Amino acid sequence: MTKTFSLKNAYISSRKAGELLPLIKGKSTQEALTNLDFSSKKASMYWKKLIKSGTSFYEDKGTKGPISVKEAYVGQALIRKKRRASARGRMPMIRKRYSHLYIKLEQNQEANGK
Repeated sequence: MTKTFSLKNAYISSRKAGELLPLIKGKSTQEALTNLDFSSKKASMYWKKLIKSGTSFYEDKGTKGPISVKEAYVGQALIRKKRRASARGRMPMIRKRYSHLYIKLEQNQEANGK
């Protein structure tokens, strides 16, 4: 059984969130969570939240067996633009970037008895 979970408008740029994808893709959820626990990046907080949400979905349904991360990817969301006063009357634009995080979890069917 495969299901996609998403976290919309996370306050982190898609480039920074994508740096942690090799720690997540193709791993079991427990292994991915331990990898993210040892990461000092801010994006690990958002990825952990998303993986825990997905595993709790499977636990609420009452399914048993190992759950693995089949696919994970990042998309760009809105960009909040603001201005900051600078020298000589200039107003350079500052772009605050948001991103959408997606993860596809798969439960192994062999362990489920099907």
